Order: sequence, then structure tokens, then C-alpha cells
Amino acid sequence: MFKRKTIIHRKLMFILILGIIILEASLNNYVVKAEEGQKTAIFLVPHQDDELLTFGVAILDHLWNNYDVHLVLMTDGGASSANKVICDKLGFELTIEQFVEARNNEFIRSAQILGVDKDHLHFMEYKDGEITTDDVKNTILTFQEQYPNASFKATSYLDKNSSHAAVGEGLQQMYDEGKVKDARFYMTFYQFGYEPIPETGYDNYHPHFQPLIEASADVYNRWQPEFAWYAIGGHSVPMLLEKVKENPISRWHMPGFER
Repeated sequence: MFKRKTIIHRKLMFILILGIIILEASLNNYVVKAEEGQKTAIFLVPHQDDELLTFGVAILDHLWNNYDVHLVLMTDGGASSANKVICDKLGFELTIEQFVEARNNEFIRSAQILGVDKDHLHFMEYKDGEITTDDVKNTILTFQEQYPNASFKATSYLDKNSSHAAVGEGLQQMYDEGKVKDARFYMTFYQFGYEPIPETGYDNYHPHFQPLIEASADVYNRWQPEFAWYAIGGHSVPMLLEKVKENPISRWHMPGFER
């Protein structure tokens, strides 16, 4: 009797495993078909938290419209003044490597909440405040090899932040040289405000984006130092995180825009 039950059990396990294999094969075929002809959008993100504050609505809107979205974190974010504030609060020093890793963890979790797969997150690790237009252009060329028809999104070259401006200027130069055909430049709401500006546009905001925006912002306020969550974004730009919850926008201008 026991032997018979064992044989039946083995047969059931075989059928179950076979079913899983068939299901995975079907899903893989489905994914391949779903990606055929899919447009790719590559966001050049200067710092951890810019994916939310500047690009949040744009990322969600592109995903909503079935784009293959990639986020390229351009700098290590190590120059943030929040480091000292947090170390004073902790009562001990964080190494720059620990600080950058903690910032990256905030970025990864925020991006995942917005809907970007972890394997679509890329880390260039240029030194914050020292990134050059050549660094940006080389990065774009690297991604063009894999995604030749991708559209590129960057922060505006008019931005007051030097890293933001360098990322935008690099993309503008690539556009001027004819190496990028589709480029948009995003304007931070904390510099350019909310008032209408001629020759600028907005990505579409949908009400169902709101919980994702809020959850993404909450990541940057997570204070659990025992698990290396230091609320770095919350210590750096607390008012901006509240503003993006209240009025989330992604405003952009086209290449060559002047103000």
C-alpha cells in the first residue's frame, strides 16, 4: 500500500513539474511577443530622488503607455549635505561608501514602487558635482549600442544644479550632433515653479499614479538606522518630498529651448 502511494505521489510530482515547465515556456513566449515593437525610454537621472521629484509622473506615464523604461543613475550622490546631518543624528560617521549605498537603496526601492524593474536600473557612479558633458555623452553612446532607437530624457541644461545641468547639456550636444533623434529635458518644479511657461509641456498625470507617488516619497523618509535606512532624501529635501505629494508634475522642454 505504501509503495503504491509513493508511485502515485511521484507521478503527481512529475505532472506538476511538467506543468510548471510548460507554463514558464508559455510565459516566456508571451513576454517576447509583448516586447516586440515596444518603444524604449531612457531617463538620465542625476541623483537619487530625482527619479521621483523630477521624473516621477513621466516614468509612470511612459510605463502606462507601454514603454520599456530604463533609469540611469548618473552620479553617486555622495556630495549631499544630508550626510553630516545624519551622522550628527546617529552619533557616528558613515563612510562615503556606506552613505552612497544607503542612497542607492532608497533609489532602487523608489524606482521599483514607480514600476521600474530592478534590472532596468543602471549605475554610472560618476562623482557627484564633477560629472562632465563628455561623461554624459559616453553614457548615451553606451546605451545606444543596446537600444539604438531609444528616446532620452534628462534634466534641463538650464538647471541651477551643476550635475543636473551637465546631464542636460550632454544630451543637448548629442542632439545637436545628430546622434540622438528624440530628446526631452525636464524642469524641476522647485526651480521653475508651477506657472505656465511657453513652449513647455507636461507628461500626463493620472489619479491612480497618486498612491505610487506617495509611497515612493515615503521611501525617502524611512528612518531605520539599524537596517541602514537613514531617510537621506527626507533629511536632504523634506519640503520637496511633501510638495511632490501635493502637486506631482513632470514638465519638459524640447532641445534648443531658451528662457
